[in-house]
Amino acid sequence: MQNFKKRARLFAEKLGGEISFGHDGSLTFAIDDKSATFDPVSKEDMNCSVKVGGDSTRYQIPKSYIFDIIDKLGTRHLASSLLKYELKPILQLNDYIVDEKVSGFWIDCAAKLPTTHR
Repeated sequence: MQNFKKRARLFAEKLGGEISFGHDGSLTFAIDDKSATFDPVSKEDMNCSVKVGGDSTRYQIPKSYIFDIIDKLGTRHLASSLLKYELKPILQLNDYIVDEKVSGFWIDCAAKLPTTHR
């Protein structure tokens, strides 16, 4: 849990926002006039309350989506999309590693081609 909180705090600071932790296990990310509060419901899920300007909404999502929400909230043109947030598959670390390996494979193949075929 400490690693999770540290990563969330560092990510929030990178975006120019701030994170505060509640005594009840909640976490609040705030930047400009936008904020998101995450309250744990279970080991896997959380309630998320999002406020963008004067509008707000609330939904229940898996905990793995916290970084996606913080990223969107910290990106000016994507923040309003959180008012109608849809769960879509998010990039997992393993997906990124596989993608990097595939990219590296094709770069190596291209480097081995004779120059007449490039």
